[in-house]
Amino acid sequence: MAIFKAIVFPAKNHLKSDGTTNVKIRIYHNEDHQYIPTDFYILPGRMGKNGEVSPDCEEGDMLNYELGEIIQKYRKLTIQLGNARLSRMTCKDLKNYLVTASQPDYELIDFVKFSREVIVKTKKKRTADWYEVALNSLIWHYNKEVIDVKDITSSKLNIYMERLAQSGQNGSPLEPGTINNYIRALRALFNKCKLQNNDDDLDIIRIQHDPFAKIKIPQYRRKRKNIGIEELKRIRDGHYLTDRENIGRDIFMMQFYLMGININDLFLLKNPVNGRIEYERNKTNTDDNN
Repeated sequence: MAIFKAIVFPAKNHLKSDGTTNVKIRIYHNEDHQYIPTDFYILPGRMGKNGEVSPDCEEGDMLNYELGEIIQKYRKLTIQLGNARLSRMTCKDLKNYLVTASQPDYELIDFVKFSREVIVKTKKKRTADWYEVALNSLIWHYNKEVIDVKDITSSKLNIYMERLAQSGQNGSPLEPGTINNYIRALRALFNKCKLQNNDDDLDIIRIQHDPFAKIKIPQYRRKRKNIGIEELKRIRDGHYLTDRENIGRDIFMMQFYLMGININDLFLLKNPVNGRIEYERNKTNTDDNN
């Protein structure tokens, strides 16, 4: 079990200009020490070796009470961890956990705030836009800017998908492919949120549920965009008013002759090899890191 004690550092480099020093809570765990500063300052001589402020200190009783409250809070959090988890934690791990778990909003994990932080850090614009559109849709459905991650459940996601299929943000029903796209983006953000807030090594699991595992995501079906032979011939033989339109015709026909080559791959083509066009799909070289 970790041991906690209020202490001060009397050395000159720890003193403020008025001669006071910060009261810290010392943690002793696994034969190591760590310190958590408090909001309190006293003259070094007013702190006894037993970790209590001397009675002659102004408001000493109240200060002892406040420090005792902090230590009891840390002890409670430590007990809640359980011996198995606590034994695997270094003293620094325990300190970091206590500092984080003591924050007033520790129990709340704001999915919107977290997702927006991810979006800002996402290097690929297309991926960032994908996340943002899906997140905005979820905010529209919940009708609030703060969404507790625990409030994202499979039942609420099912209602969300039903609502999108009936009328999206713009009042028009969304295609199954669009709903699929939104759900996959939200699932990716949710998994990132779990990764940041859970510590499997220390068995600290703040997000225990996986709502996406229990929902049926609409399948994306690519719409066929076939054109007839006669229409294809009209495009091939057409002569248009502007150079831009004629270039567009030639590019379209080149893509058709090359079995539907992607426009990006067409742009990056190198010289033919032995009379053959050879290329690798450009997306296979895409860096997967966001």
